[in-house]
Amino acid sequence: MFGATNQTTCEPGNYQPQAGQSSCYNSDPGHYVSSFAANQQVPCSIGSYNPSSSSISPDSCILADSGHFVSTEGSSSQNICLEGTYQPSEGSDSCLDAPEGTFVLNLGQSNYVECSPGTYQPSTKQTVCISAEPGYFSSDSMSISQTPCSPGTYQPSYAQSSCIDADAGYIVDTNGSENQIPCELGTFQNQTGEIFCIFAEPGYYVDTNASITQIECATGTYSSNYGASNASDCTKDKKSIFSIIIPIIGTITLILLSVMYFGAARRRRDPEPVVVTPEL
Repeated sequence: MFGATNQTTCEPGNYQPQAGQSSCYNSDPGHYVSSFAANQQVPCSIGSYNPSSSSISPDSCILADSGHFVSTEGSSSQNICLEGTYQPSEGSDSCLDAPEGTFVLNLGQSNYVECSPGTYQPSTKQTVCISAEPGYFSSDSMSISQTPCSPGTYQPSYAQSSCIDADAGYIVDTNGSENQIPCELGTFQNQTGEIFCIFAEPGYYVDTNASITQIECATGTYSSNYGASNASDCTKDKKSIFSIIIPIIGTITLILLSVMYFGAARRRRDPEPVVVTPEL
């Protein structure tokens, strides 16, 4: 057997790291060999990959798609971004966590989704937003917290972007209320968005809940206290009684004074006779 008189050069796409070998190796997936007589293959850089073997050019390495990443050299495939993460750029080595006020629901996303009004998200890397609870609201996109309804307003529903003013006849006296409170008997409220009810004034009463007005006592009757809650609280008007009694008392007083005056004058005009008793 005759020995070879020359050696064979490994072509691009092949390499041989050892001497005295009878063949060349194909470059592995994730690598390439662009020169002749190479003794090693070149790995694709981080952020790129190559699913094929025997590649001859760095152009054989493919940049990771948006929504994907490659974190190591010599990769044969790209990795998909998980839920709660995203990647808008090609050729990336990692994914980004969804920021506060956003979410990423599905795999392989190139961007996050903003929480809509009525929802919020205080944490990063989340897959959903949280609905604002009853008594609370979230008015803006990308909210990181819910806001309690202020006194005078309420919200009975989930996922709302605003609160509701209390109706006339109702109040809300606390923060974060789910319901409005009807004004009780003896009180009323004629405005919306209020925090307290108004007591019925003297001379008036309120005999229904959630009233928007007070009722005047019937003619000739009067309620002297605040917060009267029934027509029976209105009694005979003392002012009317006094308007009758006082003139009568005045008239009687004048008569008595006149009698006393004229009696005294008569006694001055007609003095009583003096009786003289003779001595014995």
